[in-house]
Amino acid sequence: MAFTIRQIKLGLAINALFGYHVSVVIVGLFMHPYRTVQDIVRKGIPATSILFPSLCWITGFGILRLIEHFLWRIFPFLGFWWFLFVWGTLFLCLWQILLLYLYIRFSRSLST
Repeated sequence: MAFTIRQIKLGLAINALFGYHVSVVIVGLFMHPYRTVQDIVRKGIPATSILFPSLCWITGFGILRLIEHFLWRIFPFLGFWWFLFVWGTLFLCLWQILLLYLYIRFSRSLST
């Protein structure tokens, strides 16, 4: 199947716009969660975008599990890194609870 240059340019433009809007939502969740979640509810952006921090954490955890033995040889004192991992997990859980609370709150208040 051959694509024309116009179709390729259109695909690149759509991909660039999609990537831009996704990154704006992700950065907004970290910088201004209140406003960003409100915009997500108002504009009808899929609610799964709120779970992006957890998806990144799960992906990072999987990658770290794959290279765990290699890291153990480089950094034999993993107690500090384990502390950072547990603290980061706790922070992420609290952040996700906040984002889910804001989503439920705005979806109920803006639906009426």
